[in-house]
Amino acid sequence: MLKKVLIILVLLVTSLGYGQEKWEDFTGKQKAFFYQLTRKIENLKPTIHPLFEFTDSIPYINDTLPDYPYVESFIESDSSKLICHHTEFARKNRGLLGDVGMHYAAWELDLLLQFRNSTKLKYAYLKPKFEYFVQLILENAPSNLATINTNGKYELSPSILNYLSPNLTIGEKMAAIKNSGFTPDEKYAILQSIYAAQEKYMHIRANEIVDILTQNNINTTHYMLAAGDGEDWNDLESIIRTKYNRALPDPKALFNYQLKTKRSEDKSNKNILVSDAPVIKMSTKVNHQTHLHIDAWAYHPERQTTIVVQKGGSSYVLYGKNEQRYVSPDSTFGEGVTYWSLIKNLEEVWIADLKEKIYGKKGFDYYIALYEKKQAKTRMHIKVTEEKLDAIRYTPAAAPKMKKSRKAKKKKKKSAGLSYQDSNYVPHGKLTKTAKKRQIQQHNLIALNGQLETELATLRQLKKEKEEAFDLLSKFETKLDQMKKNMGFNLMAYEKDKLGNYLFTDGATFNVQTQDLTFPEADEVDYFEVILVSFGESVFDKNLAEFFVHFNLSHTLSKDVFVLDEFSTKIKKSGAYSKSDSIQTMEFFHELSNKKMPITIQLNGLGVANGTPPYPISVNTKPVVADETHKNKLFYYLQIQKGSSLAYNLTVWSNEFIPTDQNIKRKIIVDQNPQLNPIEVETAVQAKAFFDNYKVELTALATLWIKDTKQRKTVLKRIKSLKAKTVLVNGEEIKI
Repeated sequence: MLKKVLIILVLLVTSLGYGQEKWEDFTGKQKAFFYQLTRKIENLKPTIHPLFEFTDSIPYINDTLPDYPYVESFIESDSSKLICHHTEFARKNRGLLGDVGMHYAAWELDLLLQFRNSTKLKYAYLKPKFEYFVQLILENAPSNLATINTNGKYELSPSILNYLSPNLTIGEKMAAIKNSGFTPDEKYAILQSIYAAQEKYMHIRANEIVDILTQNNINTTHYMLAAGDGEDWNDLESIIRTKYNRALPDPKALFNYQLKTKRSEDKSNKNILVSDAPVIKMSTKVNHQTHLHIDAWAYHPERQTTIVVQKGGSSYVLYGKNEQRYVSPDSTFGEGVTYWSLIKNLEEVWIADLKEKIYGKKGFDYYIALYEKKQAKTRMHIKVTEEKLDAIRYTPAAAPKMKKSRKAKKKKKKSAGLSYQDSNYVPHGKLTKTAKKRQIQQHNLIALNGQLETELATLRQLKKEKEEAFDLLSKFETKLDQMKKNMGFNLMAYEKDKLGNYLFTDGATFNVQTQDLTFPEADEVDYFEVILVSFGESVFDKNLAEFFVHFNLSHTLSKDVFVLDEFSTKIKKSGAYSKSDSIQTMEFFHELSNKKMPITIQLNGLGVANGTPPYPISVNTKPVVADETHKNKLFYYLQIQKGSSLAYNLTVWSNEFIPTDQNIKRKIIVDQNPQLNPIEVETAVQAKAFFDNYKVELTALATLWIKDTKQRKTVLKRIKSLKAKTVLVNGEEIKI
């Protein structure tokens, strides 16, 4: 116990970064890893990759394709050429950020496990990381496996180090440890502690990476879950790997299998088994939205990925497709096997056939009853036959008549003069009627007893088979109940919007692009379970397909993702945009290019900053008219939020001074809305003016920046269609 306390104290004050606290601390190779990773993974490329800016020019191959290998090699040699836009990272989807961090963490863990014994200088930086990893193992390993070295540090027994190789599957590790000298409980604890340490290491490191990229403390919970039989990965489709981790062992070995033990049939030993439907328990957070992000690293193209989230008695089931790793509530699947098809096959074929054999018209009960009648009838015939035999035994028998055959007579003539002994002639008598009857009944009795034995043997076999069928039916129904329990008994209904996202009837949503299942805010904590289901080609197939999924759990105060977030005192001209502004604006253009994405526009006058009015004025206060010594200052806050639609929200506010110029537009608003004071009128007018001018600048930027002709045409058309006819002032819509 003391050992574990000391180990935990060491872990609490240890960081996995070992000097990597900011972007500049990464090497060129490490930065190039981020660049290539986010460029190659589908849902990271449009959202995360642009935030890594290569500051040199990118050459093109045959003037058509960017020469990315050149770029990555350049970054390796000069890491300063890749800039990380931290402020933009901070507003990105937490699940996608977690994906970036986890891929880096898995790469690093793969490296330190593969080269843990290397003496090469280039791997020296991995040594303290490996020592930390060992301490994580010791947190859960049996205490007798920890030893103290000459430096007074706890270290892992050398006998366990061989099981750390990332080249081994879980099946190979279980086979290797099976014949070791450890007790069954120690074997189980060793494997559990290794996989728990791998998951914890990657969880900590992934969060550190995200903190460096965002320059914020964004703490999420990572789970690396695997399901299957732990044997064969050859048939799987896996996530794209970069050139930096392609030569390393398969990172699927780093995923956490949930293990269990089962007694052997003779009860002499404990066997370690892999769970075919591992479960993770999670919870929501009070007054926060809860996001479960799903990142499938590997799937079987002919076995449908099936992830079940059970909360409050309801199930949110997410399914995969044959051709890609992303999931959704849509259960359609091409060629291959689905979990639902196995449930149906078990219930409607295996169980139905077995019930027919037991209860059907020609089932076990029918034949048992038939043979019960047959053996009863046979017993009755035996009894009657025995009675007849008894009667015959006590019936007086007549003397048999001697009858000679013609052959016997001739033989007698030839034997004349010879004695009986010398003649070879044996006189015989004909059977009496009584003897004949006795013989017939004896033969009948023998046949009936044989028939009875056959019928009794058949009856015993039928009853045995019925009992076995009942046992089998019980096992089938238990398996069916477990399969249905895995899926849940109340599947949550949903609707699909124009953008392809899903809205469940209880308000939960699933975003296909970000792969986020989001639960709405609630005033109390809710608990839920995530089940990753694995299965084979048939119901009772012991060769289960493997699935590897990274889950990320986070809680936020707002579900909105800010595509564009800008605070300024004036409208920027197209030539004054910074790289950060360009990133946000290009994201806005990207969303506009999706014709199905609806846009809502809200202009707000007399805005409020941080919940506090920036000016001491009310409708009944007489404002001070600005003179030459006072400059009126207007503040603009533009926020474009991405949810089920693009919400353009512009807020304008002012100080207590009103402008000296009063144009006709202002006069019309004053005449139509006498309840408004001058500052309220001014901010309403400026909101509309900002919106109109901003459209002009967006048109110029789209024409300048969007290279794809079709996309540019779509975006320009949508910018032109943006209309704002009212401004909201103090909760009241003002026509303008």
